[in-house]
Amino acid sequence: GVYTQNVTVERNTLETTGANIGVGGIIQAIVGGTNLNITNNLFLASSIYISEGGQDVIANNLFTGDANKTTPCITSTNGENSLVTNNICIENSATGNVLGISGGWYNSTISGNEIYYEGSTTYPPLAGYGIQLTNNGLYGYQNRIISGNRIQGFNYYQPGYGITAIYDASGANDIVSGNSISYSRTAIEIPSGATNVQVTDNVCTSGVTTCVKVDSGAINTNVVGNQPNGSVISDAGTSTAIYGGQFHGQLTLSSGSAAYSFPGTPTVAPQCTANDTTAVAPVQASASTSTLTLTGTGSDVINFSCIWTY
Repeated sequence: GVYTQNVTVERNTLETTGANIGVGGIIQAIVGGTNLNITNNLFLASSIYISEGGQDVIANNLFTGDANKTTPCITSTNGENSLVTNNICIENSATGNVLGISGGWYNSTISGNEIYYEGSTTYPPLAGYGIQLTNNGLYGYQNRIISGNRIQGFNYYQPGYGITAIYDASGANDIVSGNSISYSRTAIEIPSGATNVQVTDNVCTSGVTTCVKVDSGAINTNVVGNQPNGSVISDAGTSTAIYGGQFHGQLTLSSGSAAYSFPGTPTVAPQCTANDTTAVAPVQASASTSTLTLTGTGSDVINFSCIWTY
């Protein structure tokens, strides 16, 4: 309703069917949705939409997607001072556009959520975002904390497709920290117009092409201690400081040696360790500022780990 305040919605099963699937949100607070507590509900092909909200708590809800569902699981266009935590969003959109959590979220925290895309080879995700921080909002779009979220499955079937798992549109003083992301073409993107964004201690695992992408026009982005694990940190921004991180990988020796090119250009040679997983055999890891070289036995399989500073 209009100017909805001080409402608790808890422990319900909410479902849309037929032509109503994906149309708006099954819970809507059109204007001024403040002090809403939406917790422990089951949403079947349905979603939450809040406009001009604030001081809201959206927690411990389960969203199950539908083949025709295109709306985000949770949207708050102008939300402020809110907490979105421990929700599970499972998307299965046949339209090719996937959204998990979207909105302005001024001064808000989005943490501990799990967002999954369960598609197929027939309906790969073409575009969209796992968590999209927008630049609309009456209260600005800054001071947002995006932490400890798990996002996966957005280009599992077709790596040429996929989405950006976390997208921070024109944010200021935002923190993107401690998130775990897999199977996304781009894990974290800081686009043009974003200022003073901290990207710290995020982990990119299987299926990620670019772990952190700082676009041209992003200002004073700090990229610290992330683990790209073989994916790329891409920087075209202004005054970006990339302070390092760590990654792990596996190489198979050929005639007793193998090489790996580092993502980016470290200012000093990374510190690397390696161990032989095929047999108890010595293996040597030698790193320059561009390449890790492994020397061992025959065609053994070697695990390696490197810590580096850009």
